[in-house]
Amino acid sequence: MDSTPSFVEHKFYMIPRIQYLNDTYSMITFGVGGEIDAEKHVKMFLPQSTFLGFDPNPNYSNLFTDILGGKFVQATVSGKNEKITTRELKEGGLGQYAPVVDKQAQSAAELIETYHGTDKIIDFLSVDVEGAEYSIFERLIKDKIYQNVCQINVELHPVWYHFTGYSYFDVVKIFRNLFTDGTFLWVDSTLNPPQQWPSFFINVKKEECIEKYLKNRLL
Repeated sequence: MDSTPSFVEHKFYMIPRIQYLNDTYSMITFGVGGEIDAEKHVKMFLPQSTFLGFDPNPNYSNLFTDILGGKFVQATVSGKNEKITTRELKEGGLGQYAPVVDKQAQSAAELIETYHGTDKIIDFLSVDVEGAEYSIFERLIKDKIYQNVCQINVELHPVWYHFTGYSYFDVVKIFRNLFTDGTFLWVDSTLNPPQQWPSFFINVKKEECIEKYLKNRLL
């Protein structure tokens, strides 16, 4: 397992098995936040990767189109199509936020289906949506498209830090249901006090994911 060098935006990855290193890989990012260190890290190891990024701030478009050679879509992302209360990161200001606003968010699953496809594998999914992560994770076992995701990096936040709309009890139920389903295994986390826990999940059910990343590697 590899990890990105950045501590603040720490992410983990399982490198594909050697016979698959020359394949094309896909990375989808929900919440660009003005930095693409993780995406550049993936591109360095897997230069044939494709990149698709979503963020409400259109000024981040060039990071994906010009630097990564990928595609950018302006969108506020949540687990479903809904009006959410959110505060976006200021440009260039790590941990600094713009004023709170109400926005219409789009379903992460529908965005994947529209811009990536319904049947294609998603090798790496990165989720940093400032509180809407619980809405997305609630849908992981409900929306079929997520069965195609091999690896997930998500930045979890305390329910009080953003306008999540979820209680701690709600979050416990979400993860209980996720673990009971058994598709995704929570592998690792780091703590960036007091407001974020970068966490890594892998798909242990999808045959394509097992073949590329897990076969002969599991104890």
